[in-house]
Amino acid sequence: TRRSRSSVASSQRRGKRKHISLGTESAPVFTRRLREHTVIEGFDSEFTCSAEGEPKPKVEWAKDGKVLREDPNKFKFKHVFGVLTLCIYDVSLADAGDYSCSVSNRLGTAITRARLTVAKEHDQVGYVWHFPTEMPTAPAHPPPRYEEI
Repeated sequence: TRRSRSSVASSQRRGKRKHISLGTESAPVFTRRLREHTVIEGFDSEFTCSAEGEPKPKVEWAKDGKVLREDPNKFKFKHVFGVLTLCIYDVSLADAGDYSCSVSNRLGTAITRARLTVAKEHDQVGYVWHFPTEMPTAPAHPPPRYEEI
């Protein structure tokens, strides 16, 4: 098989490096990497990244080095137009760990990793807001009032 030639060009104006493919095939690369995050136990969570490569890369998700298998009650994989998502349902403390996404084709492999931290209670995560589920009711007896004598 014939491999494509590729080069890396620098844009002097923007100071960014760009990957340019001069053929039809390229090794997989991540255009957006996984990011670490914290989720509260019992909630759902998602890891998302983006990759490209030609031929279309094979995608593999893993937790702590062990390959994950799709399970409708726990893990769902979404792969749409290069956007790769791992959905984790009903997160438990056992789901905490290092997750990775690997993309590979015959020209190479790329891997991105991130940690999932699971908080046991709401107050361990600073960005979670607490909203009452019911409107507070008036106390049965009004509080005592004090008057100056």
